[in-house]
Amino acid sequence: MADKKNFLKKGENLTARSKRYARELKNGKSEITGAKLTTGQRTFRSGVLNERSISAQQYKFNAKKNARKSGGNK
Repeated sequence: MADKKNFLKKGENLTARSKRYARELKNGKSEITGAKLTTGQRTFRSGVLNERSISAQQYKFNAKKNARKSGGNK
């Protein structure tokens, strides 16, 4: 069963979730419950932040590649 603390809060977008996870990792406590993060929760949050970073790098690379193909920025 999935851990309910790892889901988005109602109305929270992915950027807000990433910022919250970064703050929680820095502080070592969950902002929702106030409880200390377990090893599994820390690992999950680190993985989410890592995936967002990789995704951003891929997006930027593809945007540059497509700009070169089309002959510049439009």
